[in-house]
Amino acid sequence: MPDPALPATNFSARWTGKVTPLFSETYTFFVMADNGARLSISGLATSNVWAPTIELQMPLVAGRAYDLKVEFQQLYGGASIVLEWWSRSQLREIVPTAALTP
Repeated sequence: MPDPALPATNFSARWTGKVTPLFSETYTFFVMADNGARLSISGLATSNVWAPTIELQMPLVAGRAYDLKVEFQQLYGGASIVLEWWSRSQLREIVPTAALTP
């Protein structure tokens, strides 16, 4: 749960902030969620439909901060969500906190 005040199931959460890449190239963002997620980077949304897996590609400029919005929908069972990124020069990994700002 993102907050102890929320129930263990049947909730949604939204995280917003900025993501700053290290390299100027096309990045692929991946979201894996139980049960559903939506992703938007600088207004480029994956979809308005909740999906358990998301893949979004876009060219980014090193050092530039891009708007990031991750939405999470938990309906039943365990709650989990992961945001990863990858590029030619960037190994696939969970987006590190150093690349995120509120």
